[in-house]
Amino acid sequence: MFKSGDSLRTITEGLGWLQQTCKLQGMVKLLHNHVLAQRFFCRFLNSAYRLQLRQTDHIQSNYPAIDLGDTTNKVAYQITADKGSDKVQHTLDKFVEHGLEKSYNTLRILIIGERQKAYATLVVPPLLQFDRTRDIIGIPELIKYIEKLDTNQLDELSKVVTEELTFRDHTPPRLSRARFVLGLVPFVLCFGVLIALMWISPFPVHPPKARLSLGPELRGSLR
Repeated sequence: MFKSGDSLRTITEGLGWLQQTCKLQGMVKLLHNHVLAQRFFCRFLNSAYRLQLRQTDHIQSNYPAIDLGDTTNKVAYQITADKGSDKVQHTLDKFVEHGLEKSYNTLRILIIGERQKAYATLVVPPLLQFDRTRDIIGIPELIKYIEKLDTNQLDELSKVVTEELTFRDHTPPRLSRARFVLGLVPFVLCFGVLIALMWISPFPVHPPKARLSLGPELRGSLR
C-alpha cells in the first residue's frame, strides 16, 4: 500500500465528513461544528499552504469579516458553510469597511462544501484585490490542491485530520481476515462435536413387526 494513498484517503474522508456534518447540522441551526471548524482549518491551511494563520477571535472578540489571519504573509480567510453571493458580498464589504486591506493583501473565502459555479453579481470594492474565481474555494478545490502535495506534506495533513476530527470513531471497525477465521473456530468445533455424537450414538432399534394371528382355516391351508 502506498503511504500517499493512505494519507489522501484519510484527508478526503475527514473533509467529506466535516462537509456533510456542517451541512446537515446547519439545517437545524446547530452551529457548534461551524465554530470548531475554524480551529481545524487554522491548522490544516497552515500545513497545506505553509502559512502562519491565527484565529482572529483569539486576537479580538467578534473580529470583523475574517476568521483566520496571517499578518506575516498578509493572508486572511473567512470560513463559512454559506456559499451564497450575499454572504461573500457581505464579507468583502466588511473587510474594506474595517480597513483590513491595509493588513492583508489576500482575502480568501473557504466554503465548507461546494462553491457556486459563478459569482457574476459580486461587486468587488475598488480597494480590494479579489479574484472571484481564484479566491473563493470549496472543499473540491481544496482537495485538488492537496492532491499535488508531496508525501511528507500529505502525511502531515493526515495527522492534522486524525488529531482534530473524530469521524472514524463513528464508523464500525473493519473485520480482518484473521479475526474472521478465528471467529469461526468455536462454531466449527461445536458443529464437529455434534456430528461426532450423532455418529457414535446407537442406531435406533426398530420395534419387531407384529405377527398376524392366522385363523384355523388359513393354518389348515398352509399345511
